Amino acid sequence: MLRTYRIGLDLWLDEIATVVAYSARPLLEIFGSYQSPGNHLLNSLLVRLSTSAFGEWEWSVRLAAVVFGVVTIPLMYWAGRLAMSRAASVGAALLLAVSYHHIFFSQNARGYTAHLFSVLASSALLASALRKDHLLKWVAYVIAMTVGFAALMTTAFTLAGHMVVGAITVVAARRRGAPVLSLALRLVAAFGAAGLLALQVYAVSIPDVIAVYPTVYGSQASGYTLLSREFASQLLRGVSAGFALGFAAIPLIAVAFAGFVVLMRRNWALALSLFLSVGITVLYLLVRGQTIVPRLMLPGLPLAILSCMATIEATTQLLAGRGVFTRVKPPVVSLAVAVLMSAVSLLALPRYYSAPKQPYRSAIRHLENVRGRDNVIVIFPGVGGFRYYLGRESVSDTAAYHYVSSVPEYSAALDSIGAADAFLTTTLFRVMRTSTPDLAERIEREWIPVRQFRGTLGDGTITVWRRRSASSGG
Repeated sequence: MLRTYRIGLDLWLDEIATVVAYSARPLLEIFGSYQSPGNHLLNSLLVRLSTSAFGEWEWSVRLAAVVFGVVTIPLMYWAGRLAMSRAASVGAALLLAVSYHHIFFSQNARGYTAHLFSVLASSALLASALRKDHLLKWVAYVIAMTVGFAALMTTAFTLAGHMVVGAITVVAARRRGAPVLSLALRLVAAFGAAGLLALQVYAVSIPDVIAVYPTVYGSQASGYTLLSREFASQLLRGVSAGFALGFAAIPLIAVAFAGFVVLMRRNWALALSLFLSVGITVLYLLVRGQTIVPRLMLPGLPLAILSCMATIEATTQLLAGRGVFTRVKPPVVSLAVAVLMSAVSLLALPRYYSAPKQPYRSAIRHLENVRGRDNVIVIFPGVGGFRYYLGRESVSDTAAYHYVSSVPEYSAALDSIGAADAFLTTTLFRVMRTSTPDLAERIEREWIPVRQFRGTLGDGTITVWRRRSASSGG
């Protein structure tokens, strides 16, 4: 219910690109080309199938993300049972079910929930198979990894982390004097099969991947420098958004860090697999000098939740052992604390549901009501959103909208408008400022913001501007 409520709100820029540029291609071409890392292959394929079956609606575009988001919740319970009691595992599933961030990505027509599902499923299956060897677990592991590679190429970092976990397991078993040949062969076969199937997923598009992927996070417009105040600020803002009281995130982060130690003691293979999935990703980008976006750290969400519940369960057991409470069993207390934390998380959802990720419809309706015969200059990166929704809002005078992505195009638009008054719109202003700083400087110097439409996406607010002479005269 939480993942389908208000699922029909406006698509944001990357979702629109999925519909227009990627999923609109013939099925074979979706997997046959990799012109942009924005083409999350499995998601593009599922969006194509969904919109073909149900028509092109916001909810049908997001349906695949919703499904993966929903099935991850019982998966969270199963993963929790590898290290915690039934009550604590229910608490972990509950926290994921009401998680602001997981709901956000479950209503985002991209490959992130499929990737998160794969990371959690494959890490849990690996930990389970290392604890009790069974062929079906290894087969399921290979399938989960293949789904992850089809969802996002960054699953390669998850596989690398699993190889580290496998190597540690073999070395530890050898030091104990246990036979390791059979285990080593199982690991090599599972990792090799996952890697081979990943190559098959990208086989046709490998030349494009080699050309495109190394440049994905090469500029400041695509992300943030890891050891920067801006990245720390964005990360803290993103985490705090999940709670009505933003400062509540700070003690929870501390609890998660402490709980990681507890989780490592209870099931080190699961904890380390989830940690390395994020850690190796960050390390790779840091070594290459590339920027980082907070969404790459999404696989850390289940690890944080499991760590929190591990801390809570260990604490309640310790307090019960010292006689702090005797009438209530520790599992009941653990679950009660999880319910309380879930309530705090739920309080943040009304604000999330109150606005779309990028409010194109509201901005267009406002402009159509106030502009009269005035023209509108749409600045990149809001161009794709306005092109997509102008037709859906039945705007007849689409020629009044001028699309601009550089200073020469901006000057040409002003020349074509002449002395007439005009409006101007911006969104994702940091991306625009970073990629075309001279254009951002001219906008701030020559225009003044007169109306803003809030978006839940970071920097996704759409701002409407008026020329300074026109706004002062008005």
